[in-house]
Formats: sequence, C-alpha cells, structure tokens
Amino acid sequence: MAPMDERTVRIHVFASVKGGVGKSSLAIACAKLVVLAGRKPVLIDGDMMGTSIADGLKLCAPKVELTNEGNLKLLAPPTGEFYTLEETRRLRAKRRDGKRDVAQLPPVFLNDILDHFDDGFADGREVEIPRVDGLLWRHEQDDGVLYLPSSALRRDVAESLGWIRIHPDDRFDGWVHCLAWTLEALLSLRRDLTDIVIDLPPGTVGLTHQMLLLLSSLAAKKLPKGYPVWNTEAIHWRLNPFLVSSDDRNDLLPALEYIGQNKTRREISPLGLLVNRVRIGTDIDALKEISRDMLGPALGVLGIERDMKLVEEHRETLGAMFRKGDLVVDKKVEALSAILGVDERIS
Repeated sequence: MAPMDERTVRIHVFASVKGGVGKSSLAIACAKLVVLAGRKPVLIDGDMMGTSIADGLKLCAPKVELTNEGNLKLLAPPTGEFYTLEETRRLRAKRRDGKRDVAQLPPVFLNDILDHFDDGFADGREVEIPRVDGLLWRHEQDDGVLYLPSSALRRDVAESLGWIRIHPDDRFDGWVHCLAWTLEALLSLRRDLTDIVIDLPPGTVGLTHQMLLLLSSLAAKKLPKGYPVWNTEAIHWRLNPFLVSSDDRNDLLPALEYIGQNKTRREISPLGLLVNRVRIGTDIDALKEISRDMLGPALGVLGIERDMKLVEEHRETLGAMFRKGDLVVDKKVEALSAILGVDERIS
C-alpha cells in the first residue's frame, strides 16, 4: 500500500485543431462522469479566447475577500461562500463595464490567477501562492465538480492574446508555466482532488501545443527548471489527452497530420484521436480506411487510425448542454466513460 503522502492524479486534456467540434462539451461530460465514478474533479477552462464555460453553464462564483477599494485578495483564505447565479451575472456585467483594471474586479477567473503568477515571475521574485482553493466556482446545482472558468469578456480576452507564443524557444514560457503553478497550488490545497480536466483553446499552436508538450515532459518525468517538482514520488500522474475532431474531412485531416507529425518527431506522447458527433451507424472500419488514405504512405505507416475512438451524436444531451446550462447524465452519456478513459480505477 502506498504511503499516505503519495497520490495518483489523472489529467484529462481536450484539444482540437479547430473550433466547433464539441471539445468543451466532452470536457464537461468527462468531469461529470468522474464524479459519477466516485472521484473529485476540477474542470479548468483554458480556452481564454473563446466562450467561457461560465457563459454556458449555470455557475456561481466564490465570494472572495476584497480590499477596501473592492479589489480581489487572491492570497486570502477561502470564505466558503458563493454568490447566487444572478449575483454572479451582475458582477460579470460590472467587471465588463468597469473603469478600473478588470483583473482586479470580482468575480475571479483563471485569467486573474495566471496574471498573479506572471507578474511575479516577470519581476524575478518568489511568487506567493494564491489560495486557489477559495477561487473555485461551483454549479448552481452543486454537482460535485469544481470549476475554474476563464473570462470571455472583451478586455480580458484582449489581454489573453498576449499569452499566445508559437516560437520554439517560448514553448515552456508564459501561459503553460503559470498554469503549471496553478495546478501545483490546487493539488497542495485540495488533497481530495483526483482528476484534472482541462479544456484547451482550438488550434494546435501556442497555448494548446505548449500544454501537450508539458504532458510529454510529465510522461518522461523531465520538467524544465522553474516548474513544480512533479517528478518526485509524491504524485503519480496518469495522462489522458485527446485531440478532438469531427468526421468531416476538413477537420479530420489536419488532426491526423498533427498527431502523425508529432509522433514522427516524438515530441508529443501520448495523444489519442477522438472523432466526435459522428452519425449513428457510422462504419468505423470505413472511417479508418478513409483516414489511412488521407495520411498517405509517409504517415500512414504509423497506424494512427488504429486507436481512433468515435463518439456518436447526442443532440438531446451533449447538444443541449449550453441551452439548458447543465448536462443531464443519462445512459448514453454514462456510456462515454469507457471512451473517455474515466472508468480506469485510480487509488
């Protein structure tokens, strides 16, 4: 039996070549299914340039201690209290229209935490760890998932554009560095966390590529200098990243090429291909054959299509999630547990 200070953490990452393939819906379904499996997940909305999960789900923001000027105190202990859904929406509107620096105004978002770390790293000083355990949102129905949404407000998104780095020398700088320390804070403060689910921005450059490279470093137990010491025996990582595509050739080909090229260069491992929203009765063997043809002789020898997983269209559940503000976990959604790798026991 493992010592009490050891733990296993499973990290589920959902990436895509382009938007509109259902990546965020699958990330939310994954977090809900982790709860159904009796574990504790946090869902991190890393798509800081798209629609926030706080726009689509009925999420309530935590009440964070404020200064006399009304600014967020990220280092303060958790209050244990939450705004109502209506209060949360009013605060977001105030943050949108406020005259002051929006990063200082409630409600708190992932953007604020990343900015806190980035400011400290830029100054070259030791960064004080924020109380991330008090900055987590929850669903109005208190579904057992911990949420950390990003902000889709225009000024926040404009600032987030500065996180995009596509140069090779920058691959472990900026966003992914700050996110790694955010995860370290979460794992240190919430010992009950078993699963981390991350919804990444669409596209395979910048933020997304950096995060997938970080997972490869975790798999190899070789993290860059200045990162949390995760290659110790304290945390046993189980990596579960997916590149999500539809069965449209315009989506599928760049997804196959991205996996193939990185597999050839041995840069990113592991990474599974998840084909979402396929029509019921789709012939998987025919789809694999089409994939082999698209890859051609150079990449076709890698056998990428052999591990392809399909998710059927679920309009009444996954498709209706953002209209209803929640996901009803029915039998069809439960069946996704095996496909998404949620069923695997961790202890």
